[in-house]
Amino acid sequence: MKIAKLFFPGIYEDAYVYMGRLFILTEQRTILVYDLDKLVNSLEQDSEKRVSGSLPIPTYMFSRNDWLSSSQFKSLLRNLGMYSSFLSAFEQFPQPYFEVDKKDFLLKEQELDISDPVILDTLIYNERLYMGATNGFYQIDITWDKKGPVTLGKTEKKIDARCLSTSARYGTVNASCNEEGLFTFVDDFGWWEQGKSSRMQTLANKSLKTSWIGFDIVNYSGYDHLDLFRSNSEKTQVKLEPEGRVLVGIDSNGQDLSYLFEAVQARYNIPTEKIQFTFNSSNRLFLHTDAGFLHSIQIHSENDIIQLGKAKVSKETTNRILSINSTKLGPVIETSDQVALVLDKNGQIFTLSESGALVVRTFPRSKRFQNMVAIVDDNGVFLVSLFDESEFEKKHFNALKYEEYPNLEEIEDFFR
Repeated sequence: MKIAKLFFPGIYEDAYVYMGRLFILTEQRTILVYDLDKLVNSLEQDSEKRVSGSLPIPTYMFSRNDWLSSSQFKSLLRNLGMYSSFLSAFEQFPQPYFEVDKKDFLLKEQELDISDPVILDTLIYNERLYMGATNGFYQIDITWDKKGPVTLGKTEKKIDARCLSTSARYGTVNASCNEEGLFTFVDDFGWWEQGKSSRMQTLANKSLKTSWIGFDIVNYSGYDHLDLFRSNSEKTQVKLEPEGRVLVGIDSNGQDLSYLFEAVQARYNIPTEKIQFTFNSSNRLFLHTDAGFLHSIQIHSENDIIQLGKAKVSKETTNRILSINSTKLGPVIETSDQVALVLDKNGQIFTLSESGALVVRTFPRSKRFQNMVAIVDDNGVFLVSLFDESEFEKKHFNALKYEEYPNLEEIEDFFR
């Protein structure tokens, strides 16, 4: 696993990457907006910044993360010379991180007119900033200049409730407010019913967080109690978000998913009482047990019933999990003493931070940053970008083994 990091030193509360910008929430309740594309161009052109020898790593890791999985890139790296040159460029990138001179790339700093004692969660979706806080759930429209600064609009309070977590997809926004319930705003942007305000539904009496399985919402009223809320969707021509559909209705009667835990116990011998943390993506259910192992189980919908598939388990144990976030390579787990990636294909664990974090964010729905992790700790913000070279390593190893290098030890030395 190849890991590159940018470090923004300071005392911060949150960070979010969206459309080539880095948004940082300061303890003074201001929002800093940095231009990542401008930063990358500067790193690659300025020989004094100690990274010019690592071209094109800054672009691939911090500006066009999506190029790493493109067919063109994969075709290039099938060539041994291109592959070795790319890895050599990685060796030139500063380790353990490159510290950014923040003033050079700051587009704007703007005060946030939210007086709540603590901001609990942040989300940017469809050019709108959502914030869950101790005394409410807020939205702020963003005026976007794609060649320059962004401007935050007037803050609007959507509900008066302590909001722990928020999620959004298909034009619908969820606010999880613990004992006060799950509030869902259907068609929050008027994609389906233009000119009309969004429709708020209270789907559950308790909600710690929400996630998604396709078009349907999963509510966590506890880490051993999940409910699935089915939805109806229609096509939309909206261009900002690449989802193509908008939710037009949600069934208020949730489907209890407790049977999944019973099936897990029967099939994989994982007792429900031993499950410490639960998380799902669209196609996987993640279970962390008291024994310290993270189990990844495929899920799919069959006749409107969620079914279990094949299971994998992490190769190592970890301490009690505080949060899990998705990347294209696998889940990123946060514990009290580390942040780590668990690689989907083999369960191998790679440490991204050797200390606890204040906030960990990933951006699996992003076009450009699906393998990027934002980590906020007591020292500042780390942008961590990931590249799994093992796919190419195996192909080149096999090719060299049988064609160019009769000496197996020489091949193994090349790939060390």
